[in-house]
Amino acid sequence: MKKKIYTFIQVILVLIIAYSLYNIGSYYYSRYKAEKEFSSYRDMVAQALNESSDGEEKTPTSFMTMQRPESYLKDKEKYNRMAFLSLERFKKLNSDIVAYINIDELNIKYPVVHRDNEFYLRRNLQKEYSLPGSIFVEGKNKTDFTDMNTVVYGHNMSDAWVKSAEMFEPIMQYGDSEYVNSKEDHYIEIFTEGGIKIYKVFSAYYSDAYYDYRNLNMDENEWIEYLGRMKSNSLVDFNLEKELTSNDKILTLSTCDNVTDDGRFAVHAVLVEE
Repeated sequence: MKKKIYTFIQVILVLIIAYSLYNIGSYYYSRYKAEKEFSSYRDMVAQALNESSDGEEKTPTSFMTMQRPESYLKDKEKYNRMAFLSLERFKKLNSDIVAYINIDELNIKYPVVHRDNEFYLRRNLQKEYSLPGSIFVEGKNKTDFTDMNTVVYGHNMSDAWVKSAEMFEPIMQYGDSEYVNSKEDHYIEIFTEGGIKIYKVFSAYYSDAYYDYRNLNMDENEWIEYLGRMKSNSLVDFNLEKELTSNDKILTLSTCDNVTDDGRFAVHAVLVEE
């Protein structure tokens, strides 16, 4: 009888181990598969850049590396042409795609979708189940990024073993003063059908899911107070030289802090060129 019990326990343990290994394997495979998919999208943007270069001998990296917005201003028409071509092709894949986000310093380069706030949490651009999900705009936002505050969400796929399909995990570096101070400025590019919008990061901090960092529009006085409060929340001083005014529009990136269920990490950037 004891032998049968031991055998039964062994079988259960083997099944548990096999199931655990299956889950681990599925987790990493989904990350690998998603990264291959995102890599193909980056190639699409690079191809659009080459087609907008009119035969000039320039590599995609030289255009998409943004240290200062002056590099964009020199070739504004070319940049906007690239944005249009990129979005035109993305929309053939999925009409929900409304933008492409590029943060070159963090290697964040993803198409951005717009629907309700649940659909793309665990779906890729083919609308199939995908653990990393997709980068998506707040469902109540306009798709042309003209609201006072446009909010973009992405999962925090932090992992010590695998650096693939990280989604918004790298934005956590904006909470590190050593990293922030290693560069003079930090820019975010948003490719839209109407051209490229350039934002400059001015705040990054931990929050919770219920904090009002995702307010979209408000009156002038409220907006000035709101911008000041978002800036003062920052863990690091980004040395923003411009004064925030009622005419400013911002981009907010939101991800989980992976510490508590309701914990969030928010990054705010002000529009400096479009």
